[in-house]
Amino acid sequence: MAAGRNSNPNPNPPEPQLPMPEAFKNRIQEIAESEGKNIDEQSVVFVMEKQLSPSDVESAQHRLFIAPLKNKFLTADEDIFLKQFQGKNKNSKPVWIIDPDRDKSSVTLKRWRTGTSPDRLAYVFCNEWKRIVKKNNLQNTDGVRLWAVRVGLDRELWFALDKLPTNDPPPPRARGNLLNRSSIMEQKRDSDEKNSDIELEAKMKKNTEIELEVNTKKNSEIELEADMKKNSEIELEVDIKMKNSEIELEAKMKKNSEIELETKMKKNSEIELEANMKKKNSDIELEDKTENSRIQRGPELPIEVVNKIKEIERGEVDQSKILVIRKPLSSYDLNKSDDCFFIPPAEMLNGDFLNRDERVLLLTEQLPHLCVELIDTKLESLSVRLIPWYKPGYVVTKGWNFVVSSNKLEKGQILELWALRVEKRLWFVLRDVTRK
Repeated sequence: MAAGRNSNPNPNPPEPQLPMPEAFKNRIQEIAESEGKNIDEQSVVFVMEKQLSPSDVESAQHRLFIAPLKNKFLTADEDIFLKQFQGKNKNSKPVWIIDPDRDKSSVTLKRWRTGTSPDRLAYVFCNEWKRIVKKNNLQNTDGVRLWAVRVGLDRELWFALDKLPTNDPPPPRARGNLLNRSSIMEQKRDSDEKNSDIELEAKMKKNTEIELEVNTKKNSEIELEADMKKNSEIELEVDIKMKNSEIELEAKMKKNSEIELETKMKKNSEIELEANMKKKNSDIELEDKTENSRIQRGPELPIEVVNKIKEIERGEVDQSKILVIRKPLSSYDLNKSDDCFFIPPAEMLNGDFLNRDERVLLLTEQLPHLCVELIDTKLESLSVRLIPWYKPGYVVTKGWNFVVSSNKLEKGQILELWALRVEKRLWFVLRDVTRK
């Protein structure tokens, strides 16, 4: 007998590989391509052939038992993952299955214990399996075949489940080696489950008795502990009340001292603030006087510019005009991604074209900008924004690209930017002086 055992070193050889039907391959490829994936035909593994048992199709159990396997279809990482637990529950893996109607469904794959031997490796489809049974009208007299295949770059695990025709019984090999073996495993599994249920019921009964005894003892201890705790709490409450009275008295005395000190400090701060405000106002008045004395008077603008502004604004144009900058256009001014006409501080001829309120706004706003009307070289009016840039410089933006395009401005073209006021409102005038 020993010689007989040695003559068969592999008592569980792999099952012969039954090819996956072309109809299933084509359907999986069709679905995979619609999702931007491809089927790996070399990865097809024949998993099992079996006759469905009552437990496979009963709604109360809703799981498909996959008998202990000889053909492996899981990767090493997947196998380790399914052996591990998440809290009290064993890990599970969501997979895709093409059912006998060639429809794609999701189903949950879990590891299943059969007997006490660790070599008795089996799996089940659960959760969504009940819906697949109902949709495909599967009965416990039906024979089925199951294949596994990998799809896509991530090598997703897909299954194909084929229902054997009722008028075409399985071949002798399948009926003898697979269906009968599967039925025996089903009976053994049901027996194991029944024995497990009996053991579980006995353990639960014993645990209930132990818990009752423990709870009775624990309740007595809790009552004693509660009485002792209550007495301690009464004593503690008395101590706390006495201490709180002392704390309240001390807090009142401290608060009165703080109020007196705070009143004195507040009064001193108000005096200092008033003095600072007076000094600041004096500085601002002095700055405004200095500003007014520095305003340059430019030459008269062409009459058509003045008339255009009067037509738009319907107001009187202030005769005070300030030449802000005269510069040749650079590549930076014509860069569409910047959308900016740059006014560097080193090139400004006069930076005193803003009034006090406008300067304060640009200094204090979180996103500082001024909306200004601009008359371009074609005497067209549009709104632009003036924002600070490298103090005390500025840029004209939010509409500058349109000015460049509509006026056909080019690199090297010399422009002047003038500032003037209409009814105290700031305007810009852009003049082309290239040929002047």
